[in-house]
Amino acid sequence: MKKNKVLWFDDEHESLIKLKREANGIPYNIELVGFKSNEAGMKELKLNYHQYQAVLLDARFYIKENETGNGDIQALMKTKENLDSFQAKRFKYFVLTGQADLTKENSWFDRVFPIYYDKGDPESLDQLWKDLLKVCEQHDDYQILSEYKSVFNALESLNKIDPKEIIEVIRNYNTSEEKEAPHDLGSLRTMLERIIEEYKESGFIPDKVYSNGLNACVRFIAGEDYNYKYLEEILSPYMGKLAMHLNNIVNDGSHEKADLKLKVKEHIKTYNTRYTYRSCVNQLFELILFTDAFFKKGIQPGLWTVIDDSPKEGIVGYDGRNWYCDQYSIHIKMAEKLNLKIGDRIIITQYRPNTIESLKDKYPLFASNLKKI
Repeated sequence: MKKNKVLWFDDEHESLIKLKREANGIPYNIELVGFKSNEAGMKELKLNYHQYQAVLLDARFYIKENETGNGDIQALMKTKENLDSFQAKRFKYFVLTGQADLTKENSWFDRVFPIYYDKGDPESLDQLWKDLLKVCEQHDDYQILSEYKSVFNALESLNKIDPKEIIEVIRNYNTSEEKEAPHDLGSLRTMLERIIEEYKESGFIPDKVYSNGLNACVRFIAGEDYNYKYLEEILSPYMGKLAMHLNNIVNDGSHEKADLKLKVKEHIKTYNTRYTYRSCVNQLFELILFTDAFFKKGIQPGLWTVIDDSPKEGIVGYDGRNWYCDQYSIHIKMAEKLNLKIGDRIIITQYRPNTIESLKDKYPLFASNLKKI
């Protein structure tokens, strides 16, 4: 049976043999490792923090190891501050006191520790061992919840993602190089799909776009769907690029086919690299945080108008450097492919805003697909 180890601050711990036996008995199996001062206890924690799952605090004990007499609540205050700022590991801590009148004497204690346990109450002690055991058993999850607190808080706006799924992703993220690298990006793709569902249900993706699948939806919220004029951006330019890049990687990495362009899964297996997975997790979490902040702004949906996407008919021209048709520029490779000549009649079936600086003033639109009449 696994031994659960709890660091215990209590100036009288050496005489409290019965408490130690209760904690160490079945089914709790909790070893209380006692120290009478903040000085000695924090020294032990800094050296061996990886051995402990939780911390137990008396209400009064010593700050320095060489102190004598009655302990002081100042040690409790100092130790709480030390634990809250301890960077190597996050610990859940509990207060066990034999001084039931402490809350009447000290408003700080009552405010900071509204829940505490009484040494003289058997029921209170039994509840303490149960609560300590639960924390010890969920210790790894507590570390994750503490370290990634902002991500879990952001799930308030994204209720389609279960926190347990995030915990599992982080466990995969933290695998050591001695183990096989996580190579199935399907779970990350599923989370991306659920983020998209949140945008759709909140009114930020048109039905027509949503019916075209994940790629179309990501492209839309990224501001890259040229069939629409955006009245206000949804994703920022940076987040738009990030979301599209993430989508490309997790889409490819969710399959194992011969015709895949990127062959992400093959790359991960070949080089046993976990950093592709980690980079995708980081980007996914960035998108979760942004989405939470976006929804909390209270922006009204419907931030677009549909651009007239009916086919455009016109005459091909050449200005000495560029092929064009009215306000549409035509790529030279397209002109060569269709063997275009000046005066040919064409129908432009797809187009988008021209992003080439030297052309967009003269030809604000770019013909991405066309055919000769």
